[in-house]
Amino acid sequence: MTQQITRPRPERTSHPVSHLPARGAAPEPRATAATEAQRQPCRTAVLTGDELVRRGLLDVLGTYPGIELVPGDQRPESLRRLAEARQVDVVVLDLPSAEDRSAGILEVRAVKLANPELTVVLLARELPDDDVLSAVSGGVDALVSRSSRVEDLLAVMHQVVAGEPALDRHFCSAVMRALRRQHTVHGASLTTREREVLSLVALGQRNNVVARTLFISESTVKFHLRNITDKLGATNRAEVVSIAVRLGLD
Repeated sequence: MTQQITRPRPERTSHPVSHLPARGAAPEPRATAATEAQRQPCRTAVLTGDELVRRGLLDVLGTYPGIELVPGDQRPESLRRLAEARQVDVVVLDLPSAEDRSAGILEVRAVKLANPELTVVLLARELPDDDVLSAVSGGVDALVSRSSRVEDLLAVMHQVVAGEPALDRHFCSAVMRALRRQHTVHGASLTTREREVLSLVALGQRNNVVARTLFISESTVKFHLRNITDKLGATNRAEVVSIAVRLGLD
């Protein structure tokens, strides 16, 4: 059976033939701007550097009247421009590689701080559990695996169009595992990877050395450092090192 993705519509109420409210009844509320907005198609952009993926997503999403596809420059780095121009309601952002993922999550975090009303659906390969949690905490509203079925993608789109966050079945268990593995040390809840990065930084290693040691990119090191800084309540790298040494986290 074909599904349709539509924004919630207000329920209709019946009235007497005279169209006047019954005695003592509250007057019928007038349509508000929010109500009118709910009736509009959800403007959606697909941002991916993979032409085949882009065409497939456009074909699938374009068949549903509740979604209005926004044409134009479909590169992943267009996220900030689309958000600032208020051209879209939802962005499906494809980040296939680890390098794309780290930089993309950082970009989503920055864009969402300035444009919290924008909904971001992240399409990615199987993510490490900690990266799933980082994506969610960084502002991603929904996660869909690249190996998911079309039905899973549409189920997620139904939820985000209704204004609800969503995870497909591939990522639900990943979030649970990541939350369970987190451990609190002196009030600072750090992931295993964050502790590894912090240990090397506390030893005075530069980001490029940390990246080579842990076989990750410098962008990923910066991403973890930003999370560590927030969790420790620090304001800069020197303060992070100072707190780490004082609390024995190195």
